[in-house]
Amino acid sequence: MTLVSIENEQLCAVVNTLGAELHSLRRKANDQELLWGGTSDVWSGRAPILFPIVGALKHQQVHFNGRQCSLEKHGFVKRKEFECRGSAKSQARFRLIACRETLAVFPWQFELHVEFILDAAELRIEYTVVNTSDDVMPFNIGSHPAFCLDLEKYSHSDYAIEFNRSENLQLFSVNTAGLLERDSRAYPLQQGRIWLRADSFVDDALVFKNINSDRISLLHRDLGNIVQIRTGGAPHLGIWAKPGAAFVCIEPWWGHADFADAGDDLASKAELQLLASRHSFSTQIIIST
Repeated sequence: MTLVSIENEQLCAVVNTLGAELHSLRRKANDQELLWGGTSDVWSGRAPILFPIVGALKHQQVHFNGRQCSLEKHGFVKRKEFECRGSAKSQARFRLIACRETLAVFPWQFELHVEFILDAAELRIEYTVVNTSDDVMPFNIGSHPAFCLDLEKYSHSDYAIEFNRSENLQLFSVNTAGLLERDSRAYPLQQGRIWLRADSFVDDALVFKNINSDRISLLHRDLGNIVQIRTGGAPHLGIWAKPGAAFVCIEPWWGHADFADAGDDLASKAELQLLASRHSFSTQIIIST
């Protein structure tokens, strides 16, 4: 595990080679840390990359075209050491290549490239998945950054999540196994916003499929915009925190957890990405401060 720092005139970012996880994002002007610091007694994550699945699978083992998979919730990338392929003052590149341990649970050869680029008051995180195996590879990918809430000065109800486009959101409930229920319910916004509460996440994440918005913001009722995430076109969104914790995660997803009635054939998994042999898939998020 190594921490790699990059900076420009406005921002400083630190990336952990374990999981290629964003470790810190700080505004220089006021020395404000934007990213949750991760604590073992609340939630140790900071901004894990979700790959090769997003969310949980119903079955401990699933199959796809004759291959067996056994994947933990959100996949294994968060526990794998990436190679730093190069860094300059304001950018750094990382790579993970399939190995014996990954092939045992996800039997495809792949490369996952992650690049962090600072540009003015923005951090761009680019993901490229390369299928180096000889046949189609199924996968999901997602982002899970956690942003600080200043609960020493303010309360949860001072913060909101804002969508930049008109939405008719349907909320999909998450059961105790981390799976989605088929039945959804309308989740109306208040002038394009979800105002947080200390108990917003007592029933797990807020999960929305097929959103219209491509910019999701965390704002404060008096201080205005804290951060904005450009989703890179990711169709699904999770919003989550440990109940009462001093952070909130804004999670653009290319995929989501299994439905509670899912079978064990991965080919039938909802919102699965299928990547042809020797092809690549690229997406990004941009965090604006």
